[in-house]
Amino acid sequence: MVEPSPDTEFGEITGKRIPIAFARIINQLRMIPFLAYFAWAAFQGSGLSRAVTYGSGRWTTPFTVDHGYVLVWDEPGKPSVPLASTVTLYGPDGRERYALPFVFKDQTHAQAVTGIVSANGEAAFAYWSMTPGHQSHGVALVPEDGKSIHVTATDPYVPGPLCFTEDGALWMGGNEGQPITSDFPTVRKLGGDSVSSVMLPVSRVVPLEEAQRLAPFHQTVGGWRMRAAKDRIGVIVDRPGSQQWLEFDFGGTVLGRWDVPHAMEIAAYTEGARVFGQMRDGAVFELNKDTGEWVKTGCKLEAQLVAADGEELVFRMSRGRNRLVWMKLRKR
Repeated sequence: MVEPSPDTEFGEITGKRIPIAFARIINQLRMIPFLAYFAWAAFQGSGLSRAVTYGSGRWTTPFTVDHGYVLVWDEPGKPSVPLASTVTLYGPDGRERYALPFVFKDQTHAQAVTGIVSANGEAAFAYWSMTPGHQSHGVALVPEDGKSIHVTATDPYVPGPLCFTEDGALWMGGNEGQPITSDFPTVRKLGGDSVSSVMLPVSRVVPLEEAQRLAPFHQTVGGWRMRAAKDRIGVIVDRPGSQQWLEFDFGGTVLGRWDVPHAMEIAAYTEGARVFGQMRDGAVFELNKDTGEWVKTGCKLEAQLVAADGEELVFRMSRGRNRLVWMKLRKR
């Protein structure tokens, strides 16, 4: 398939390049179901809140969305990616804040794996780096101005999913290598220069004998797997042959767990702890925590649900593009 130019956003559906004018007509036609949904939703107490275009060109690398910020970085492990990732932050206004080579003070070159952004624009990454004969892991913090990188090594702990809570604390889920031989602390909280606060042992996430076959948390490139609501944290848990959505409070008490359908991607977790998933056909579902059922919202779009911002859902307009829209979805 020929890669379309930035002006032929939907040229990819034809399998070949098409005239720009014709591509723009297709764009408009493809937008009709999207805009029609928002027009209908406005009468139901929902509707389009705002839209922002970030930078220029296309996002062809991993990204994540938090509080209106967008974090983009090189995909680790690709032959075309240098030893150090380049991480780019866009502000809520869509403008680039920085493009930063992921090189630490000691000149260690690192690859970013998971990335998140706090409400004040501070970015956090789970990373791995290679030195002769050794691979190390940790978390790195970058302020909004991108002028410094603060690194905390975590070996032998390998952090995967990350999230910031409202007080600015950094939480993470991780693994201490396979096979798992003991009930190690899998959910931790960053304090000072060390990951010192232990919040959940692995046996409270999944049965220990199951964790010995599959660790519940892994380093997954791009997107998000852990997020904080006002009074709790939610995280995607890997289990043999399935996934679960797990919630726990800030003291480490498990509040509930719910099965996730195989064809669904958990895509948004709101400030009020509403959980939304999206099916491959674009249909959006909300988790009913009382029954454990995933309920249709009536929202089915040719757009990717990528995050929640407060109580609004954030959609990416189409693959490879950098336009996001915010939508209010009424409670049922």
